[in-house]
Amino acid sequence: MFKDILSELGELHAAKSHDYARADDVYRNFRMNTEVWGTIDWQEPLKRATEKMIRISELTSGDKEPNNESIEDSIKDIAVLAVIALDMYRGNK
Repeated sequence: MFKDILSELGELHAAKSHDYARADDVYRNFRMNTEVWGTIDWQEPLKRATEKMIRISELTSGDKEPNNESIEDSIKDIAVLAVIALDMYRGNK
């Protein structure tokens, strides 16, 4: 099951990269935030993951139901964002 989830996360990353990335820099959207805000590039995906975690916390602490994205989708996004942060930390594009 673990390897199946990893495969699923790889597919998710590939699909989302289509909308956010360029062939010469798959993490361009994160690097652009770095340029705008003067932050460290590999921290940008962790900021997005934090937003997802806060969203999950809000949804599970009350009677709210997700409108746009399921909790499972948010968890998958967090996992992908963590891998992106690690890859960027290691200096990859």
